[in-house]
Amino acid sequence: MKQQKAKKSPEQRQSEVDHLMDQFLELGFPLELPGTQEFIKITKDFVQHGHSASGTIKFPEYHRVMEYIFSMQPHVVSRVNITSTIKKPKHLANTPMPKSVDLVTV
Repeated sequence: MKQQKAKKSPEQRQSEVDHLMDQFLELGFPLELPGTQEFIKITKDFVQHGHSASGTIKFPEYHRVMEYIFSMQPHVVSRVNITSTIKKPKHLANTPMPKSVDLVTV
């Protein structure tokens, strides 16, 4: 008989999503954006149905792209990374410029 693998509980999934969503909303992305709506749909599906997901969501209005991983495996922390799609001009090549924001669960 095959042993079932451990999975995150609905409460664990909700806790991860709440933390990531709080950080995401603090960045100021409007709820009306198609990318924000897609992100909300993916997180609801993860919490309610336990469907793992990974991929990217584009936010062309803000020149950003989001990479996300929502895993059901207890040892894998769900995470989101938002990066800029703007290329740095050559004359600013040596100037520090934040390229991405990592949203992490605690």
